[in-house]
Amino acid sequence: DFAPVDSPSGGNAPLYNHRILAHEMTHAVMGAVMNIGSMFANNQQFFLEGTAELIQGADERLYSAIGGNVAGIANVMAQVDDWGTSWDGSNEAYAVAYAGMRYLDQEIKAAGGEGIKDVMMYLAADATRTLDDALQNATQDRFAGAADFQSEFQADGAAFIESMLTSGALTEADTGAIGGSN
Repeated sequence: DFAPVDSPSGGNAPLYNHRILAHEMTHAVMGAVMNIGSMFANNQQFFLEGTAELIQGADERLYSAIGGNVAGIANVMAQVDDWGTSWDGSNEAYAVAYAGMRYLDQEIKAAGGEGIKDVMMYLAADATRTLDDALQNATQDRFAGAADFQSEFQADGAAFIESMLTSGALTEADTGAIGGSN
């Protein structure tokens, strides 16, 4: 599947095989060190999938999901309403989960942390910890938990995605980089 020889990625944009492998390996690591069963039970798959997308840098997926224009952002943002209740596995759901985790990564860094790594390390240190605990800890109490984060992202996410689109961040040659950044 990694043919022709001059195409080391394999597959087709935005779902290149090497990115799928990085995404699934992220899930393997999460499953080995965190209590992800509680996240599935609490319908927090947006965090699991968004973080796996963040690790492999899903700019192309987000760009594709919004159709490369500002008008498409609303369709993607509609998926945020389902966070905490359901996950439909659509391209739009993955794309907005990626955008959400990229936003969260930025907010954690603004609070003095190292980004999404802080959430992952906190959860890995104790299997009884919840995503709510981890978000509160990583953001220095800026977010009380997943519902609080969801509420803020519903309010600010469209502008965040638009800023990535208009700055050219979604079409830079860094696609596939951790967090989609240079």
